[in-house]
Amino acid sequence: MRKITDYECMFLGGISTHPELIYFFDDLERMHFASMYGYIIYDSVRKAELDDLQSYGIYKTLIEVKRKKGIDQEEFDFALGKFDLLSIDLTTRNIELSYREIKNINTKESLVVKINNLDIESLDLEELLKELDTITLEHAEKLDAGYKTDTLDKISHSGNMIKPCGVILGVKSIDDIVKIEKNTFTIIGARPFQGKTTFACKVAMENTVLKRVLFFSAEMTREQIAHKVRYYDNMQYNHKNLHLMYSPKLDINNMVRTIKKVEPDLIIIDQLNKIKDSGKTEYERFSNVSSRLKILSGELEIPVICLAQINRSAENKRPMLSNLKGSGSLEEEADVVLILHVEDIYRLNNTTSVYIDKNRTADTKLCHKDLIFNPDTNYYI
Repeated sequence: MRKITDYECMFLGGISTHPELIYFFDDLERMHFASMYGYIIYDSVRKAELDDLQSYGIYKTLIEVKRKKGIDQEEFDFALGKFDLLSIDLTTRNIELSYREIKNINTKESLVVKINNLDIESLDLEELLKELDTITLEHAEKLDAGYKTDTLDKISHSGNMIKPCGVILGVKSIDDIVKIEKNTFTIIGARPFQGKTTFACKVAMENTVLKRVLFFSAEMTREQIAHKVRYYDNMQYNHKNLHLMYSPKLDINNMVRTIKKVEPDLIIIDQLNKIKDSGKTEYERFSNVSSRLKILSGELEIPVICLAQINRSAENKRPMLSNLKGSGSLEEEADVVLILHVEDIYRLNNTTSVYIDKNRTADTKLCHKDLIFNPDTNYYI
């Protein structure tokens, strides 16, 4: 049995991180892969819908493909684990190089088999040399046909430039409407004890599959956050990609230093009113902080999701955008605003409504979606 090569792992990791590239490398077959599991993953990405891969994440989309193809769950999980794809991110050129090497290895093995199958005893020297020339020419042509030498040029000049899959919120009905990409500043607002932090934990964990998530908390300690996310324990999530930072008073300058050190793909802040600022009034403080966070998101090209409190004036009624603390500045700076609201304060039906009150990321009507909260697992569905 062939040994699984680093090139195979690199290529699979690359197309898992950048599924849009699959259309430039869609001609590999089972024979090109040392492992059946590698081919399962490759073929699943090849047959998946790109929109689903980009908006909903690689793992969940592959699970749907797996279900349709009838692939055994244990076999599929083993495949992902075998290749450790969830932590690999490669440049376009390296993906192409690993693709070439996969083809090289297959062609080399085919060449060796053909030569070994020659009946040397029955051939004279001239016939043997002629057979070797034929085999060599045949495999040289395979190399020429197999290399997509203009792949990088095609990608560079195509209308759809390469971009990482966007951040997801982990609820498909919302992810279909809200498209959080780099430079997006998102506010999630709610009254106390309405589930802001729990929802933020869900967003964080849903993105750990392929992204480094930096979670700043002034509300809960690292241990408390870790306790909240303990049920996210299968291969769909990568706890190593969740970086927790706790401080009772958050400082923007310290946060920037941490961001540059961690180099995250997503920043979550719990919560806005705990960030220190020199503003004399609450309004000035909120304005300064929200403006700096918006600028920070743009400069670093990293999406920022920030939790915010709702004013007490919204008690016992559906909160509106204007009920956000510091609402004037937040309404102006935020690209997306989600408002969480629990109608039944006793949570007898465990329903949380998510109101999409602002959405610059898509031309859709504002709406709301109802989620079911499972108190036993701290999980929204």
